[in-house]
This record gives sequence, structure tokens and C-alpha cells, in this order.
Amino acid sequence: MTDLLNDNFPYAENILAGRTALVCGASKGIGRASAMMLARAGARVIACARSAEVLDELIGELHGSGHETLVLDLEDVEAVREVVLGLGVVDIVINNAGGPPGGPLLGNNLDEFEGLLLVTCTQHTQLRRFLHHEWQLLDTADLSI
Repeated sequence: MTDLLNDNFPYAENILAGRTALVCGASKGIGRASAMMLARAGARVIACARSAEVLDELIGELHGSGHETLVLDLEDVEAVREVVLGLGVVDIVINNAGGPPGGPLLGNNLDEFEGLLLVTCTQHTQLRRFLHHEWQLLDTADLSI
């Protein structure tokens, strides 16, 4: 991953300076890559996941400074409300927590996906509600499991 974010980085470095990005599911995969790209573009990243150890490792790899970790289970609505309301201004949200059930797609049953979709939609809605401000917020969530 770090090889992709070298001097040939395809975006204007620091174009997001002064912006804060909350990246959910930042411990691996798309969330981790998003955190690294946003940091390289100059954003202050708040990396959110359930594992403190993995987040601490990620923060050490991010370009720039001022990044934070947020150990949080997004299924705990009350904890999300308490923590998110105290974050201050958040300009960008990458709502990437959760993921499809493991194994081959056709080997999973519909109930596994229904639960996942409910959790993902609930997380997205709660974050939007708690981060609602009068200014523009870039928010993305992936439901294409």
C-alpha cells in the first residue's frame, strides 16, 4: 500500500489540508486504504475500528500528523452518539464498517445478508444524524455487498 502513495501520488498533496475525515472500518481493506489516501491528501484522519492495536499501527503509517484513533463498536448506538457528538467538525465520513459474511457468496443464506444490511444502514443513519451540521458533509457508505 505504501508503494502506491509515494511521490507519484495521483492527487494534489495537501488538497484536503484543514479538513477532518472520519474513516470507519479503518483497520483493514478499503477503510485502511481510504485513511491512507485521505492523510496523503492532507486531511486529519480519525481512524475508527474495534481494534486499538491495529489502529495504532495504522496511525504510525499515515502521512502527516494530528491523526487520531477511535476505538468504537458502531453497533452500539449510545456509544456512537456519545463519542461522535464530541468529535467536533467532521468534513468527510467514510462509512466502511462491516462487510459481507465470509465464504463464497452463494454459500451464504439470505438471513445473513439481511442482518448485515440492517446493521450497515443503521450505522450509516446514526452517523449522519449525529454528525448533522449546517455545513456540507461528504459522506460515503457502501451497501454493495
